Amino acid sequence: MNVTFDTKDFDRTFREYLKVNKRTSVELINKKATQLAAVAMNKTPFAGNTRTRGQAERHIYRELKNPRNDGNDRGHKRWSNLGEAIIQQAKFKREGKYYPDGQLQAEAAQLINARKRKIGFLRAGWLPALRTLNRQAIKNRYVHADYIDRLGQREQREAKKVSAGKDKGYAIPAYGLRMRATIANSVNVGLPQRAEALRKALEYVRRDMLQYIAKKHKQVLDKFQR
Repeated sequence: MNVTFDTKDFDRTFREYLKVNKRTSVELINKKATQLAAVAMNKTPFAGNTRTRGQAERHIYRELKNPRNDGNDRGHKRWSNLGEAIIQQAKFKREGKYYPDGQLQAEAAQLINARKRKIGFLRAGWLPALRTLNRQAIKNRYVHADYIDRLGQREQREAKKVSAGKDKGYAIPAYGLRMRATIANSVNVGLPQRAEALRKALEYVRRDMLQYIAKKHKQVLDKFQR
């Protein structure tokens, strides 16, 4: 999931957050990355939502119906779209021959329906990142050891209700001289919904840091006023 946001305000807030915190920068980066992934997942809609699922189905239909005019078997018409090309190439690889034109249309319809049934559970793409980051969070005592496992079990129960696909995503925590954490959600549908969830998560984490900074500044001020 490659999405670009204007993060100037977030970066400025994070630098100030580092200044008022006693923990190491690597610990804090991983802590906020964990929080960001958790909030993003919370704000990502279910793929089973009527509107979201409809958008994903239309995306799949348009992709497989994308016109093309290449490859044909002698005596058969050219493949008119990506779906037909996928089917015929797979058939030839298995058996060394192609479907006749009449059967090709039926196979194409089955392919579209199969792809629709496998629409990914949009939230599931955040879970692999959360599990990886959670190991860092447990190490630094940010969360209870089974937090992500319990969260994952709950989300997967919901996922089964909407024909969830396999979890797709990963995270690379900050470590040593690598002063950044990477979070990836590679579910192949619902990009606008996940991008909006990530934008909201960034703002949520920024406001959370602002509250922490304000609390620390107040503590310093109270100390000098005594």
